[in-house]
Amino acid sequence: MTTSQTDTLLAPCSAQKSQLKPTDIFGVNPIVAMPFADNGAVDIESFKQLVEHLIQTGCHGLTLFGIASEFYKLNQDEKRTLASWFQVITSKSQVFSCVSITEHATELAVQQAREYQQQALIV
Repeated sequence: MTTSQTDTLLAPCSAQKSQLKPTDIFGVNPIVAMPFADNGAVDIESFKQLVEHLIQTGCHGLTLFGIASEFYKLNQDEKRTLASWFQVITSKSQVFSCVSITEHATELAVQQAREYQQQALIV
C-alpha cells in the first residue's frame, strides 16, 4: 500500500472529500480516554458524555483509539460501537475528528479501515 493510499484510507470523518493535508490538523487534539464500569465493561454513556464535554472545552479536534483509549482492551464490536457514537457526536460539531486504525497486522488494519469506511467514519 502506498503512502497516498494509506492517507486516503485514514482520512478522518470530519474531512471533506478532499485529501487531508498536514495543515488540517492544528491546535489541541486530545485522545479520548475510555471510561470503564467497575465490572470492566465499556461505559458507553460516560463515553458519550466525555466526547460532548471535550467538544465543549474548545479543543480543535479529537482522536479515538489512542493509548488513552486503551484500544487494546476493546473487542471489535466495542470498537465499532464506540466509533459509531464518536462519529454521531463529532459530526454535529466543528471539531476535527479522527478514528485511529489500531491493528498491527497490515491485513487486519486494511480490513478495519474498510469497515470504518463502510460506516462512513472515514472518506
